[in-house]
Amino acid sequence: MWVNVLKNAVFGTVITMLGKTWFLDRMVWLYQDMDKNRNDKDQLLN
Repeated sequence: MWVNVLKNAVFGTVITMLGKTWFLDRMVWLYQDMDKNRNDKDQLLN
């Protein structure tokens, strides 16, 4: 019984960590894209 509880806890933790890692990676990509676009706009204005 405790083995199943432990398996579920580990599985849930792994899924949560993977989800957070994916979300953080997406936010970094978004920031990099936004920063690139901002630099392009700054060059057009100067």
